Amino acid sequence: MGLKSYYTDFVKNKAIDLGFISCGISKSGFLEDEVGRFENWLKNNYHGKMSYMERNFDKRMDTTKLVQGSKSVISLLYNYYPTKKIDDQNNFKISKYAYGKDYLRSQASHKRTKTNNIQKSPQMHTMRGNLAQCRRGGGTNPLN
Repeated sequence: MGLKSYYTDFVKNKAIDLGFISCGISKSGFLEDEVGRFENWLKNNYHGKMSYMERNFDKRMDTTKLVQGSKSVISLLYNYYPTKKIDDQNNFKISKYAYGKDYLRSQASHKRTKTNNIQKSPQMHTMRGNLAQCRRGGGTNPLN
C-alpha cells in the first residue's frame, strides 16, 4: 500500500471511528461543471433566506481560493437524526433537526471537536512532516 492510500484509509477510518457516517476525499480545485448549476440555483432563489450563499461565489467554485495551497477536500457526513421523539400530543410539531440545543451551534462544535481529533493524531503529524520534507526538496511527494 502506498502512502497516499495509507493516509486516505487512515482519514476515512478515523472519521468513521469518530461517528461520521461517511468520509469522502476529492481533489481541491475549480468546479467548472458546477458554475452554471450553482448560478441557476441562486437565480431560482433555491437558497431562500440564506443570503450568505450569494457571497464569495469565486471561493465556492474554487476551493484553492478558499484555502490557498489546498490539494484535497475532505467531506464528512454526519447524521443528526435524534433517537428521542418529542411528544406531539399538544398538536405541535418540531422538526427533528431542531430538537435540543441550537442545532447549528451544537453541530459545529461537535464537528470541530471530531476534526481536531483527526488533525492532532500522530499519523497526521507524520503525514504533514513527509509532505513538508518533499516541499523542501527532500524527496518525492508521497501523495502523488
